[in-house]
Amino acid sequence: ARAKEALTQAVGLVAKAESLLGGAAYATTWKLVTMLLGGNDLCNVCSDGGDVSADEYAAKMRPAFETLAAVPRLVVNVPLHADYTQLAGVDWGFF
Repeated sequence: ARAKEALTQAVGLVAKAESLLGGAAYATTWKLVTMLLGGNDLCNVCSDGGDVSADEYAAKMRPAFETLAAVPRLVVNVPLHADYTQLAGVDWGFF
């Protein structure tokens, strides 16, 4: 998904967790979410570059993080991406 879809996904995830765990278990069970940020937005830079400024990206991601922050006992893992600029020099053997 892209940053503009992050809030919808976060809300859906919270609703799914509430329905699966229900009541007391939702409040007391530890939960882990891994968010891989930016990859799909980066892939679309060429087609809609005006949609990827840092301020716009943060404005789209902040509500998703705020939604997740309200979930009790939720750990949000945000791993770093690889340096994609290095991929340009890789010979993949496909071309």
